[in-house]
Amino acid sequence: MRFRVLGPPGIDRDGRGVPLGGPKQRALLALFLLRPNRFVAADWLVEALWDGRPPASAHTTLRTYVAGLRRAVEPERSHREPARVLRSRPRGYELRVEDDAVDAIRFGRLVDRAADTLAAGQPAVAERTYAEALALWRGEPLAGVGELNAVRPEVARLTELRLTAEEGRLTAAVAAGRHAPLLAELRRFVSANPLREGARAQLMLALSRSGRQTEALAAFDEGRRVLAAEYGLDPGEQMRAAHRLILEQPYRRSPDPRRWPAPGRAGGRARAGA
Repeated sequence: MRFRVLGPPGIDRDGRGVPLGGPKQRALLALFLLRPNRFVAADWLVEALWDGRPPASAHTTLRTYVAGLRRAVEPERSHREPARVLRSRPRGYELRVEDDAVDAIRFGRLVDRAADTLAAGQPAVAERTYAEALALWRGEPLAGVGELNAVRPEVARLTELRLTAEEGRLTAAVAAGRHAPLLAELRRFVSANPLREGARAQLMLALSRSGRQTEALAAFDEGRRVLAAEYGLDPGEQMRAAHRLILEQPYRRSPDPRRWPAPGRAGGRARAGA
């Protein structure tokens, strides 16, 4: 059984989606997946599920939703058997899942592995690992329930981590020498995310290695103007390092990828919402 939050919340069993019912049922699953393998208070679930405005019958309705979710995750369990996946606790519940069963947790681990591989000077392997991580996505994170106040911080975290992985994949691909076919994609990414210095650094390096030195330096100047206008700041180390490499190394030479600005990590976070 697999649990999904990198898109609409959902459950897959044997490769097939499990029916979950209406929006509240999906929202309840999302709330449990924010805190897998941890006690979740019923009072917190009520406040979160109704976004701070629970009806008088909220606790009774919550128990109905929990029963429906139990049927989804343990369809063969009889009423006499204790729940093994969605367990009752005094004044709350606990969703027991394997870490690898949650797509967001697998995604974070793959991003960290790819970052470590790239730092070790294996960009081609890193690119494949980043691509494997990004293939787990099925849309906007926690789509359909992301407006709940309790869910918004996790949506923001996952969105940022996805950008980090996309930037990392581009960094690895450029370091592996695949800069020419990536120029258009790099331009689009930088245009959509003009304040991400790491991506701009990769665009500069890709342009330089393609023999377009003037455009590479122009990309640096544009980034410097954007940072000054938005934050009153000078370029950071990633852009400065790329600028130095462009000036120091003729584009026909292949710079050591271990000297290139490295993308971020997932931060070693083992759980979604941890």
